[in-house]
Amino acid sequence: MKEHIIFDRIEQYEEAVNRRPINLLPNLLLLSYVALGKQYDKLSSYSEQFLMSNPRINILVEDFIMLSSLANNQPSFADISFRNICSIDPEEPYAHLMRLITNHSTENFYKAKIFLSAAELKELDDFFEGKEPEEPYSFYRIPSTIGIKDNLELKIRKALEKDPTNPVLKTSLSELLLKMNKVEEAQKELDAVLSVYPNYTRALNIKAKLLQDYLEEEEKGIEVYKKIYELNPVSPYLKGIEVVFLNEDESIMVNELKSIFRHDNPFIAFFKENFKTEQQKKENQKSEGEKTAEYPAPNGEPEVNEHPEEELSHLDEGYKHLSRGNHKKAIESFLRDLKKK
Repeated sequence: MKEHIIFDRIEQYEEAVNRRPINLLPNLLLLSYVALGKQYDKLSSYSEQFLMSNPRINILVEDFIMLSSLANNQPSFADISFRNICSIDPEEPYAHLMRLITNHSTENFYKAKIFLSAAELKELDDFFEGKEPEEPYSFYRIPSTIGIKDNLELKIRKALEKDPTNPVLKTSLSELLLKMNKVEEAQKELDAVLSVYPNYTRALNIKAKLLQDYLEEEEKGIEVYKKIYELNPVSPYLKGIEVVFLNEDESIMVNELKSIFRHDNPFIAFFKENFKTEQQKKENQKSEGEKTAEYPAPNGEPEVNEHPEEELSHLDEGYKHLSRGNHKKAIESFLRDLKKK
């Protein structure tokens, strides 16, 4: 997106937010354009301002706080944001993606890869280096047709024996049971997940399907979709259902927000710009650390320099300080040389 368009939109939505400070869509559009414009101090200020003035949780706003912390070189705050987001929705894809900037563990690669959409993964192919998810993340997507020979229920239950509180596995089990028409069992598993994670969007999506397709409670299902919308208006689980409860102005703004995330996703743009830079920085630090550790000192402390410099005369020492711009030390060295003479 061209810079002048971004800055025009920032100005437009700053005015809109001033008029309606707690309105969700103008705030999300403002944060998206501010992130694309790399105005990270503003991003932090606006996102925190929205959270303080709005009692409802919004996952994208939490994501923007995490992004601003990373951009402002505050990894500890980014880590706090990440944990907070995962306590809301364990599958939030952009949080797992940004987590890779500071933590390149295989598990984080798996989580980011499995939770992102197919289109987002295509854009990020070069960054994922062909890593394929293993158990338990291979149980994340439940196929439409479930064969008896697949023993998928047994496999998921065995995985849960090793990790009984894993919300992703428990949600996958509820989804599987529902597809197998074990409605009561599915509802029991789902209620257990939502009692701990009431804002978990995949679990809420399964609940909406259960209500509408199996219990014939259409209106209750719509209420669940409204909740998903409030948590994340660009959630893949909405699939256009939001037109049922949005007015015309809101629909226009939702379409604009979806267009940004489809063509200029601020989280993917930030990740692509920063991931390899941070990775290279860590590799350089590791390499420097290995060099200094190769020749440890007798007391166990690493030597600062493998080949210590020869002792210099006061005059040479003065010239050395002078070449480095340290004029005070240079003068002190020259004076010591004059005194010696």
